[in-house]
Amino acid sequence: MKNTAVLKPDKQGRISLPEPLKSSQLVQYELNPDGSILIYPVRTVREYPDMSDLPESSDLTDSIKASLHKSLSSTQQGVFARSSFEALKAKKKK
Repeated sequence: MKNTAVLKPDKQGRISLPEPLKSSQLVQYELNPDGSILIYPVRTVREYPDMSDLPESSDLTDSIKASLHKSLSSTQQGVFARSSFEALKAKKKK
């Protein structure tokens, strides 16, 4: 789409979507009862309807993976308390 203005209000305040957006396979739009327009991508849903063969993302760096593994493998005992004050008090006792 060459046009960067997605929503075009006219003189009466009505909003019309550009034709490339209306006919696009990558986005779907929905008109809500309050008059708002909801635009969302649907390419993933159309290509992978059951989400089973969705390719995995490898955007996590090694440091993020290590910190995630460390946080998931924490052996620290939880604190049972009725308030945050009691939780801090119980934590100091340990």
